[in-house]
Amino acid sequence: MLRDRTLTLVEIESLRTLDEERHFTIAERHAWEAGERRLQYLGGRLAAKQSILSYLPELSLLDVEIQRLPHGAPAVALSDRGKIAAANAGITGWLLSISHTSRYAVAWAIAMQNF
Repeated sequence: MLRDRTLTLVEIESLRTLDEERHFTIAERHAWEAGERRLQYLGGRLAAKQSILSYLPELSLLDVEIQRLPHGAPAVALSDRGKIAAANAGITGWLLSISHTSRYAVAWAIAMQNF
């Protein structure tokens, strides 16, 4: 079963002054290093994290890591604390879509539950 859909929009320009260490894991900060597209990449990750945190508001941004699967699709990895919170909420998995332009990044997270 799928649970609520959550869409989050991030303005890319707002990321220029963002403290990356407070918002992104080490892996996320090092996954894309170059140029203007870095902000678009991070914007997509931030939008995805915020969408996921709408389901698990007791977590922090650093409890959620957005990874890239070998074929390019985004995937959600939770900290141990995040795994416990998701299990307590009955969440068994995630569907995630991320997109961006030069001005905006958007992500859509759907929590999956087994009943």
